[in-house]
Amino acid sequence: MKKTIVSAESYKKLCHPLFSSHPRFSCHPRAGGDLFSFGTNLGKSGMSPRLRGDDKKRGDDKKGVNDKKGVNDKKERWREQLKRMQMILGVAMLSTALVGCGSSLSPVVMPSQTSFMLNASPASSMSPCHHPQTLLVTLPDANALYDTTQMVYSVSPLTVSYFSKHRWAETPARMLQVLMVQAFQNAHTFSAVSATPALGQYDFVLDTDLIALKQQFEGASSHVVLMLDAQLIRTVDNKVIVSQSFSITQAAPQNTPLGGAEAANRATAELLTELMNMVESSIHAQ
Repeated sequence: MKKTIVSAESYKKLCHPLFSSHPRFSCHPRAGGDLFSFGTNLGKSGMSPRLRGDDKKRGDDKKGVNDKKGVNDKKERWREQLKRMQMILGVAMLSTALVGCGSSLSPVVMPSQTSFMLNASPASSMSPCHHPQTLLVTLPDANALYDTTQMVYSVSPLTVSYFSKHRWAETPARMLQVLMVQAFQNAHTFSAVSATPALGQYDFVLDTDLIALKQQFEGASSHVVLMLDAQLIRTVDNKVIVSQSFSITQAAPQNTPLGGAEAANRATAELLTELMNMVESSIHAQ
């Protein structure tokens, strides 16, 4: 306790009940005079133990708040660092996927398909044209099974299938129409041959139906079957002057779609020859 010597007058003021009741002050009269000792209970730190306790508590509270704030700041920084690490890791994994599995992100490469043509000519040449008649060759009516560019094959009499990677460049019916027109034009049997109806009149119309064009597999070998129905109509009286069904079979050189296409062209050449012989003989008989 720090003591101070004061006079009686000062003692009265300082030791007023208002002060004397305060824990920080203590007033004691000194013997032998008008002097009194006035003490302050400040302790070593200059303040009363009670105040030191209060201040310490407030300091601890403040420290606790600061410590809690520091912990929260650390947690927030840790979260930010974790987010950055996750982002970096994600980018690294994506880069690895792009490098290692780049082909999976490339455009899908569809398996290539091979297309075949019917491009045959008659086996024998026809005689020069001696008739002024004209001929219209219509588009063959095709069985629904063959009215497609898909190549048909069969492994048994009751089943048919399509090759997945091989097809015709055009439907067989359209290719046959072109070949028939070319064959009659080159044979000079008629003065004019066309596949398109025009305003003029035609003397004859060749109508055909494509019944079958398939590769038949039997054991270790295969062959192509080409079937066509044909009729020649005289337009002046709309009379069918000749009608015939053709069925051509040609062995395939190999049991592949390519072998089937080669056999189909040989069968087409044979068909054109027989068809032209039918038409020419009918015209001469008029």
